Amino acid sequence: MDPRDANELVSMPVVATGAGRELGRVKDVLFDPGEHALLGLMVASPAPGEATMFLDRTRIKGIGQDAVTVEGESALEPFASVGRAREVVDSGIHLRGANVLTEGGDSIGKLDKVLVNEDGSVASYHVTKGVFGFGSRKELPPSAVISIGEDAVIVSNEARDLADADDDEPANDAQAPSSTVATAPSRPAPVPVAGHGSGATNDVAPPASPAESVHTDLPPREGDGA
Repeated sequence: MDPRDANELVSMPVVATGAGRELGRVKDVLFDPGEHALLGLMVASPAPGEATMFLDRTRIKGIGQDAVTVEGESALEPFASVGRAREVVDSGIHLRGANVLTEGGDSIGKLDKVLVNEDGSVASYHVTKGVFGFGSRKELPPSAVISIGEDAVIVSNEARDLADADDDEPANDAQAPSSTVATAPSRPAPVPVAGHGSGATNDVAPPASPAESVHTDLPPREGDGA
């Protein structure tokens, strides 16, 4: 599968392959920028009034064109029990549309989207610069991103000189749906990046910087009925 915009996962059904049953729909997407990978998904239950669930990346079986698959219902856990996920969503920091600055203090545009591979790893970060939906678009490799903070995404000075991406879509730094990055207290773990409602990381060594997460805010896809 070609890399896809992580925002496209919002409203996608989560299906248990063992029972062939839909468990809910993706409500939020969370990323770990330190690992440049998907952190997990927030899942809204199909039954009205039921609590939002959280799906850790390690429990995802597949991310296809039409559904996210898991082995069974046990892959989901109550969102309320995942402290880091709550911190991410409660922070309310917006990532999509955030200013992207080089270490030297030069603006290269605004973060437009994050492309992910089928295994949940980040393929690239897209930055646009322009007005009224037209302008240049840069495709930055994960290695170019130094940090994601409350006011800006910091990238290497070399990122400024990367060639514009060959993209059929016009740059869209105006009116872009927001995403949210939240910071959590630092600890010897990767740094996090997060979806719609409320809604983070796998332990690795060595210690990393404070967590940050990307949180998407998109309307349901056509035909989803919500």
